[in-house]
Amino acid sequence: MRKARETNMSVTETRSKLSETAVQRPALLRVERNIRKYLDEVRDVLQRIPVSDIRGVVDALILAYSHDTQIFIMGNGGSAATATAGGRRRIREDHHR
Repeated sequence: MRKARETNMSVTETRSKLSETAVQRPALLRVERNIRKYLDEVRDVLQRIPVSDIRGVVDALILAYSHDTQIFIMGNGGSAATATAGGRRRIREDHHR
């Protein structure tokens, strides 16, 4: 089994090492640019959702909860898990207040 190498590099040594790998800098800039682009796109989409549509969903959830009925929320992949976990958690929090 290989032992992990212990490094005690100073900030100056770390910067020196990073400047040696300056070839990677353009790749890091592309990553940052892609993150900013993604966040801009998400912001644009969210701003186009009418508040009245969100309010309608909230009203339907409250009505279903008050009548002890079920609402099924579906999604693909991660969104399905988020919908399930988020809905259950929120109902439990409200119920215990």
